[in-house]
Amino acid sequence: MQLEPLPKKQGADWSSGVIAFLLAICALLFYVYPKYNQWKEGQVAVKAAQQQLDDLTQQKTKVQQSVGALEQNQQTFKLVDQAVPNNPSIPDLYAHIELLAQASNMKLISIQATDTGTDANSSDPAAAQADTVAAGGSDSAPPTLGTVKVTAELRGNTAALKDFLTAVEQSLRFIDVQTIAINEGQNNEMSYQIEFNTYYQKK
Repeated sequence: MQLEPLPKKQGADWSSGVIAFLLAICALLFYVYPKYNQWKEGQVAVKAAQQQLDDLTQQKTKVQQSVGALEQNQQTFKLVDQAVPNNPSIPDLYAHIELLAQASNMKLISIQATDTGTDANSSDPAAAQADTVAAGGSDSAPPTLGTVKVTAELRGNTAALKDFLTAVEQSLRFIDVQTIAINEGQNNEMSYQIEFNTYYQKK
């Protein structure tokens, strides 16, 4: 009678599998977990850097807005300085009147300007308006104003005179027309003797 071989015991194979599984877990914990921690720390660092970038962007926007407001105020100050400059600027005034005359098809024959000095307490409404412009419309005490009286002789027709007076009214520099004397001329041209005042800030 032939004997059948006895089955092999499975205990050793089962224990080997358990050991291998445990070793795999240990390897996972030893190698993968530190990498996971590094990745997690990297994500935290990325979020922190993004937050800093957002903060810097907001600060840049605020700075740009401040610079824009400052430039706008500077432009306003320039307009005020052109309306009522801080000195008589008589040569500039001559050039300005000449440009207005040329743009209106008027001939500037002669011009004379005289700085009459301080005019802070003048009852002239035009001077009071210049005070308001110089003071920026506030209730603070306006700067002392000086008055420059100008006499100019111009030639042209009545339409040109109208254009010239409109240009004077719209001029950036404040000009207050006082009197206009009309004399007959030649070739349909009239001669106009115009007196006006302009003002400046006296420091």
